[in-house]
Amino acid sequence: MTIAALVISLLALAVAVAAAWYTRRQAKAASGTLALEEARRHDEVVPRISGEVERLKHAAPYARLCLRLETSPALTELRVRLLDAPVDVQFSSGQLGIDTSSRSPHHEAFAPVHNGVALKPFDRATWQLELNDVSQQRLQIQADAAVGDEWWSVLVTVDVPPPTPN
Repeated sequence: MTIAALVISLLALAVAVAAAWYTRRQAKAASGTLALEEARRHDEVVPRISGEVERLKHAAPYARLCLRLETSPALTELRVRLLDAPVDVQFSSGQLGIDTSSRSPHHEAFAPVHNGVALKPFDRATWQLELNDVSQQRLQIQADAAVGDEWWSVLVTVDVPPPTPN
């Protein structure tokens, strides 16, 4: 009788160890699936941003860069950077959205935040550009956008219109 009880106890212990191992394996798999789902969801809600450059009439070499948020929700932060821009293509100093403590050339800007919102859906953020390099036909802009604690980096390609004759 005691031998049968010992065998049953050992069998129950083996089943408990196997159940614990299986449960741990399932928890790891669920954790991996959750991480994949979070990454997929993050990729699905990437803000869509479009841009355009408009040369200012009778104000060469100045132009206006407009970035428009084409999706919801509103962005809580927006930072933009001119990628591979020559020195003489820059954000004009002294405007809102330019770090006044940084030195020229200004290749980075930000959208000022009002009431926790940097850019509303289907609205535009604008900055003045200096386009002294007339050969520049396209600008590559990296827009770092945030909604709360989630950040995305969006590449925006903007065509630069030719200078207007004065």
